[in-house]
Amino acid sequence: MSKGLNWKEEYFNEDGKYEKGTIEKEEIFFDRIALQIREVVKHYKEANNNIPARAIHAKTLAGFTDAVFRVLPGLPQDLNAGFLIPGKEYRATVRFSNASGEIIDDDSKPDLRGIAVRIDAGKDGHDLLMTNAELHHAKDAREAMFAIRAGVEKDIMEDKIPDQFPLESEIAEMIGALPFLLKNLGFKTTIHIAGTLRKQMKIKVKSLSTETFWSRASVAIGNSITPEKSVAVKFRLRPQKIKPEQDEIKEGEKNLRQKIESELREDDIKFYFEVQRFKDEESTPVEDARISWGDDTSFKTIAELIIPKNSKNESELVGCTCIQSVEC
Repeated sequence: MSKGLNWKEEYFNEDGKYEKGTIEKEEIFFDRIALQIREVVKHYKEANNNIPARAIHAKTLAGFTDAVFRVLPGLPQDLNAGFLIPGKEYRATVRFSNASGEIIDDDSKPDLRGIAVRIDAGKDGHDLLMTNAELHHAKDAREAMFAIRAGVEKDIMEDKIPDQFPLESEIAEMIGALPFLLKNLGFKTTIHIAGTLRKQMKIKVKSLSTETFWSRASVAIGNSITPEKSVAVKFRLRPQKIKPEQDEIKEGEKNLRQKIESELREDDIKFYFEVQRFKDEESTPVEDARISWGDDTSFKTIAELIIPKNSKNESELVGCTCIQSVEC
């Protein structure tokens, strides 16, 4: 039997909980999330020059429309589905971003980084969304949405604290974000979310070309998306270039856009697209994005993403595509 099969999907109810969940009830919950995301977009609109931006990953660091996504000839047979065809090559659009919903000029400030890849496969495009931290701070969409809204509560408090006040951000978190999470998710989950975000936002990024980007959540690959006929995987983009050790990176780069533009004047930027398969519900749960599915040996390379040398940074154009977007 092929590895990756016989996974189990659970559905939310209208409140984003698993008790008596169904596909229909989950759709109602996701409609509610969509409305909440739009409220987050409205909140950050003034800070983002009165332009509606993404609720998260608002700042486009760099964007490229001439990237190449190349499926390797040795693609395993059970992953041969949809656009994953051995040896097939596609044009791709790539967007690098900061995770915050507020567009901040200085890229050395603590934040996660993201990459969105849109693969042009004819009538149906395919979006691959990843972040440069393997494990999600939230178990599922419900917890993730509360974490996003907690960020808004923190921002509201920061606006009320004078800019020169010591520990402005820390105080805003204590009186804004944390009480909101405690009220809605409880003590244990709040501590996990806050601790994970603090740790991951300290990841120092000297160059986007040396970051590894993870899907964090799992997806199903197959012509029939059922646990019996499709393979559940997590995926990542692993850079061809080796990232310097953390202690060799001082405070990251203030302008990551300029850094990647400079690198592309010298050579291509290449990532390996890799997947790891579902094994069992205990070690590789599909409904808990906080859990690692294993070490590096569990990843298999099935494709490559290449941004060609001298590619033009079209961040203004790519920033208004609908990759990872609610409102353009």
